[in-house]
Amino acid sequence: MTTSEPQPRRGPSTFQRAEEGSRRALLIVSAGVLAWCGGSLMRTALTDPFAESIEAIEVPAVAMVTYWFLARLWVLLALTPISYLGGRFLVMSPFGFVGPAALIGELSSLALAFASSGGEFLFHSVEDVAVWVISLVLACLPSVLAFRSGARAHAAAMSASKLVAESQRSEYDAFVVRAAADQKAPLPQEVPPKTEGPGPVSE
Repeated sequence: MTTSEPQPRRGPSTFQRAEEGSRRALLIVSAGVLAWCGGSLMRTALTDPFAESIEAIEVPAVAMVTYWFLARLWVLLALTPISYLGGRFLVMSPFGFVGPAALIGELSSLALAFASSGGEFLFHSVEDVAVWVISLVLACLPSVLAFRSGARAHAAAMSASKLVAESQRSEYDAFVVRAAADQKAPLPQEVPPKTEGPGPVSE
């Protein structure tokens, strides 16, 4: 009698890997657009009461820092909590999530500004591009830390659930052992009740 050898487990096919990658890319793009939309609304609500004070800043350095801080406020307000949620549910590098999501949101912002300005180019020098890149990288640092924090929370939750599952399994194994021991134990023999013979018959 021949026994069939166990077939080796096959990894995911090329189609499955492509499908998973496309879903992850779609999720990252959606996270970037959602963060930009929600963060822009929150930034507008927070800065509108101080619009005149911000426009009245005369020191060029302070005005530049204020402008770029407000321009990156959507990253701090919206992308950071979204990155934490991404770390809870996605197993990937934090830079692979935060970087593309921030870039998608920033490209959305640039596209809207380009359309609003009538097609005027937004960057007039290399310094403008450098400040744009540096401010975006600095604004993404809290999101990277939030993604890592979410990943650590996910790992801690998985470890706790694993400990609970092992504890329940050990309790079940002990129950099975006790049940098997009870089945193997000899049953107590019942003693038949003692019956008395008929008494003397009176004449």
